[in-house]
Amino acid sequence: MFGGFLLSVLVVYVCCDECPDKWSQYKDHCYWPSTSSAYGWKAAERACENRGGYLTEIEDHDENDFIARLTFGAGTWFFMGIVHEEQSGGYVTASNSDELEYSNWLETENDESAGPRCARMGYLGYWDSYSCDEKQYFICESDEYIGSSSFGTWLSNTNSFRYEDHYYRTVGKKATYAEAQKMCKKAGAYLVEPNDEGENVYVHDKMHEAFYGHWRYIGGTDTKREGYFVWSDNQALTFENWWPGEPNNKYNEDCMEMRYWGKWNDVDCYHDNRYICEKAIGDEVPTTEANARVTTEAYVGTNAPVTSPSNSPEATTEDYFYY
Repeated sequence: MFGGFLLSVLVVYVCCDECPDKWSQYKDHCYWPSTSSAYGWKAAERACENRGGYLTEIEDHDENDFIARLTFGAGTWFFMGIVHEEQSGGYVTASNSDELEYSNWLETENDESAGPRCARMGYLGYWDSYSCDEKQYFICESDEYIGSSSFGTWLSNTNSFRYEDHYYRTVGKKATYAEAQKMCKKAGAYLVEPNDEGENVYVHDKMHEAFYGHWRYIGGTDTKREGYFVWSDNQALTFENWWPGEPNNKYNEDCMEMRYWGKWNDVDCYHDNRYICEKAIGDEVPTTEANARVTTEAYVGTNAPVTSPSNSPEATTEDYFYY
């Protein structure tokens, strides 16, 4: 295993210019490992928030492997956004208390030591349970910067594609419908609206390639009139591909998601889902203070100024949705 890992670290991830200085890009997100200041978990969480991000919440092996490579050679442990929850008796994501879809524990997650417990990553990407009050280095993750200045640059990323006269991007981090719509809008886009069978099939195929087996929000709702679904611009659906028996509003379901074989389902709008953004080719994203690319050069723990999206009234802490 050790030899295999050494070979794998030779693989280079190209860091696109959409991430700020000293951050590294992987798929839709930017990552920054703190190696200059060690904080307790809560202080580390605030430090990431001040940079427009959050403590990383690893969702699969590939993301874990990327972060392990990013921190390889540091010889230390890094706090993540994964904490022990007394109510459930297990570890969950810090942002919304979701059960873990992936883990890589070194020995066991059932640490019975006193006090709050948090997860940290160490050598070769293995995880360990550790006191949240003790100081550790940490890893910040952010989705704020990707696509903030130019939607066209999305085409160079792994989960992006083009079909006829539109750009699309599949987003891996989960969000509610409102959060997903807002994140697409920040990039000058909207939740995908398949308008014919060809587009629906193509979007589904690409969605399936990017994140096998996961469902995605699409842009329709019936919040204004039950049973009458419209797109985000209030235009009626000109094409439909509902799963048999759907929509059924079984659990007060006013939003839409795409499932297997491109079939649609109505779903609770507060459900955390992955999603797809769409934008017509030729629509320019205006360069404003809210969507200009951000540079962050100061290290955590110093008095150096940090430029962040919080300077804009359109981008507050409430906008940091984790997808």
